[in-house]
Amino acid sequence: MVSCNRNDVEGMQIQGKIRDSRNSAGVSGVSIEIEEKIVESGALNGSFQFAAQVNSDGSGNYSADFDRNNALTYKMDFTKQGYFAKSQEINPDNLTPGVAYTVNQTLVPEAFVQVNIANANPLSENDFMRFRYVNANFDCECCANGWSEYEGTVVDSSFTCRMHGDYMLYYTYEVTRVEEVAFTDSVFCPAFQTTVIDINY
Repeated sequence: MVSCNRNDVEGMQIQGKIRDSRNSAGVSGVSIEIEEKIVESGALNGSFQFAAQVNSDGSGNYSADFDRNNALTYKMDFTKQGYFAKSQEINPDNLTPGVAYTVNQTLVPEAFVQVNIANANPLSENDFMRFRYVNANFDCECCANGWSEYEGTVVDSSFTCRMHGDYMLYYTYEVTRVEEVAFTDSVFCPAFQTTVIDINY
C-alpha cells in the first residue's frame, strides 16, 4: 500500500511589499489574508476558505506560506486601520510549489471631511442653499459630486465623508435669498485626520 503524506509535498509561498500610495514608503502592520476556492472530492467548494494570514513587517515586506491544494483561485485581502482595504485574485497557474510568487500592493490612506451647514442669517422661508463637491473621490455614494439642497429658515445639517488622504478637495455652494450668490473654495484634507468645513450663510 502506498500513501501520500502532505508533509512531503512542497507548499506554496507568496511574498511581496506593501507601499503607501503617497510616497511609496513601506507600510508596516498590514494584515494579508489568503483564501482559496478548492475542489474537494471532485466538486467545487463554492466559497473561499482560509489558507494563510500574515502581517507586513516594519519595512512593509511579507511572506506567507500555505499548503498546496487543488485550488481554482486564490484571493488576497490587504487591510490596515487608516487605509482603504484592497482585494486581489490570484490565478493558481502563476504559483509553483516551492517557488516564491511576488505580489506587491499599494494602499491609499484614508481621511474624513465633515461639512456643517447652517442658515445663520435667516430671511424667509424662501431661503435656499445648495452644496456640492467638485472633485470628490470618496468611498461612499452618499458623498458624490451631486448637489445637496437646503430650504427655509431652519437649516442645521452635518455630514461626514470618507475620502483619500492628503487630497485637495474643491467644493462650491450657492445661496439664494433676494438674489443668487455662488462661492467656490478648497481645503486640503490630511491623511488620518478629519477636516471640518463650516458654512454659515
